[in-house]
Amino acid sequence: MKGKIKLLMIMIVFIWSSSLFSDTVLHLYRPYAGSEHHPAPKVSEVLDGHCRDQSHHIKREDAWRCYAAGKVFDPCFIKRFSSQHEVICPESPWMNKAVKIRTDTTLDDQSHERLDMALTYPWAVELENGMRCISDDLEEVINGLPVHYRCEDGSFLIGHLQRCKALWSMLNDVHGSPSTVNIAKAWF
Repeated sequence: MKGKIKLLMIMIVFIWSSSLFSDTVLHLYRPYAGSEHHPAPKVSEVLDGHCRDQSHHIKREDAWRCYAAGKVFDPCFIKRFSSQHEVICPESPWMNKAVKIRTDTTLDDQSHERLDMALTYPWAVELENGMRCISDDLEEVINGLPVHYRCEDGSFLIGHLQRCKALWSMLNDVHGSPSTVNIAKAWF
């Protein structure tokens, strides 16, 4: 009986401890429809502009870097099988506010890099503590490491995304003190 109780306790501890570790959940952002993982974008403004390059924030076929009203909008997404003259530029994957840009030329994404979730950095991430961070293209360096994300609390995710485990991680720099943080969710 004592051995069975010991075995039962070991099994309970194993099951409990394995529930503490979960994989990073990967989401594909769908710009023209909401999902349980992100709201559908609502256009707050329509602007005339142009899009010439693939997005700097997410490498996927339908993502563009656009310019309108003296601002840069990145990423902006083209709707497949449409007129190819409009893009939607959401503020983030977790907010529904977006800008629509009418482009001055037909957009052709044939030369764009294809999305490869194993290599591409996500557009946005959510840490295990619920903090959200979005891709940053200011080309800053902290402690000799590139800044990839700016977080809601003013901190940065720096260095390289660690994907060697099912739960991804990255260095979080808070006022010059980097520490490793786990990434719960990633939006591509």
